[in-house]
Amino acid sequence: MCFRDHALDLQKSLDEAVNGNRFHTGRNGSQRFQLDGVMRVSPLEYQTATIDIVEALKQGRVVSIDFSAMQAYEAARLADFCNGLAVISGSWIFRMAENVIVITRES
Repeated sequence: MCFRDHALDLQKSLDEAVNGNRFHTGRNGSQRFQLDGVMRVSPLEYQTATIDIVEALKQGRVVSIDFSAMQAYEAARLADFCNGLAVISGSWIFRMAENVIVITRES
């Protein structure tokens, strides 16, 4: 049985996702991004959320993710996934609230 406080993992993962997307030399520091077509997600589980988020980004939508309804461990996994997804898709991550991030594609 695991007695670890995964809430700290979530906050660390969210911080890393935002900090990891602050500057990329390939982008010359430019933060051109879109703010239209927002899809709000309040996932309960990791697996379903990853599919929804990827599909929304493929459609060119901005994705707002509220981690509040998830177990902390699952939320930390999802935040790490979003960080990787942002890096490989050329997206930006912004932290909007304690447990909410927004992922937007570069325009």
